[in-house]
Amino acid sequence: MKRINKINTTIMVATITMISYSCKKDSADTASPDTLTLLQNKNWKISAITIKPAYFGISDVFNGLYFDCEKDDIYRFQDNGVFVLDAGPLQCDTMFAQQMNGIWNYNSSTKNLHFELADEGILHDIVISSIQENTFTGASKDTISDGPHVTTWTFTKQ
Repeated sequence: MKRINKINTTIMVATITMISYSCKKDSADTASPDTLTLLQNKNWKISAITIKPAYFGISDVFNGLYFDCEKDDIYRFQDNGVFVLDAGPLQCDTMFAQQMNGIWNYNSSTKNLHFELADEGILHDIVISSIQENTFTGASKDTISDGPHVTTWTFTKQ
């Protein structure tokens, strides 16, 4: 009788363990909607871009290479997959539209944010490392004329 009780106890513990693991939510499933919710339908502006190793002696790309008319651009990731780039108040070239539309998507398993304006040659893949209500940061790996670089991007909600 003790052997049967021991077997029943073992089966019961195994069953409870399987049920508790099968009912546990996958962490990727819970993180993805939060990231999408934080990204979507908000106005974002680049607040910092750094590059390692330095590009021809410049590591602060945002302050070293960007014009003021690029620093005020607004990035918007709409919930329908449309990416909108608004030139902001200081438009660099009035020959171009104030707003340009492209596409974007986010892969929750790789944390990759992809956005592009194909007609303008603008294409970015940024792996998001941190996201909060008012800011997100990520990195991209780029090969430029002098070799491979890692670019870190910081966006701030407007």
